Amino acid sequence: MEMDGRPRTQSAVAQRLVLTARLRPGTRERALELAGSIPAQLGTSGFERLGVYLSEREVVFLIEAREAELLLREILDDPVRATEISPWLPLFDGPLHRVEEVYYWSAVPADTACSSRHGMRGIARTVRRQLIRADASLLHR
Repeated sequence: MEMDGRPRTQSAVAQRLVLTARLRPGTRERALELAGSIPAQLGTSGFERLGVYLSEREVVFLIEAREAELLLREILDDPVRATEISPWLPLFDGPLHRVEEVYYWSAVPADTACSSRHGMRGIARTVRRQLIRADASLLHR
């Protein structure tokens, strides 16, 4: 449901939301530990993809979800779910902030984009069929 009570609409393509923060000196190892402890199956949480990128001094979170901004707001506003990000907060040297996407390119057309769950399943099925055919052709040589 939307915040105003309307049903949430399902878009075909996920929104991307990028958040970044500067890391305090000496906290990279702890950031690696936290990234390694993120649950492998986040699909039930509303995420389609979650990426964490780390340098010596920065961390970048790439969130892909049908309504990424709303999902993030829901997480931050929920006292239970907000604990998912709370271990990261002491590592930040300044605020976690949004980075604006100013350019994005994809070889995959938007209507079949990988960020769509249906698109990913279709691509996975196609790849699986091609691999099965390749295996079968090797057996018949």
